[in-house]
Amino acid sequence: MTEESVVRMLVSERVKILGFIQSIVRRFDIAEDVFQDICVLALEKRETIPDEAHLFNWLRSSARLRAMNVLRKRQERQKALDDDILESLEEDWREQDADITALSAEAVRHCIEQLAPAARELVRMRYRENKEYRELSKLFKRPVPSLYVTFSRIHAVLADCVSRRLASEGGGYV
Repeated sequence: MTEESVVRMLVSERVKILGFIQSIVRRFDIAEDVFQDICVLALEKRETIPDEAHLFNWLRSSARLRAMNVLRKRQERQKALDDDILESLEEDWREQDADITALSAEAVRHCIEQLAPAARELVRMRYRENKEYRELSKLFKRPVPSLYVTFSRIHAVLADCVSRRLASEGGGYV
């Protein structure tokens, strides 16, 4: 995985992972420290992780192990949730993540189809073909800053569309 894709995942899943860690350690400051540790590890190990699905599972497993180790070192194990409860929570979270991911993917597909053809082509080339802004600039004969503005607008339109779609079809998952 690229550094960019790992960072993108870390940013997009930050709240979920922090919540998971905090449910183990019970303190936000410690949860933040654990999250920062696994961010560094994820970037170091990115070349051994094949895709986003594996990365997300790796993040959750690493977060759990790191959080439990922190508690052991601080001798606060008695304050942590029981392993059976943690395992049950993890299963529930995985199921919810799968549901939300499927809904989100469908919403993104729908919203991309609603874009103007030129915007759809830009999105396809940028994200499916992994073209850099410099390459797109040459292909479309547009300055890079202009493309940044265009993508910023596309992202805003997509975010709004996806939010509305998820709220209407997914029972409020936003």
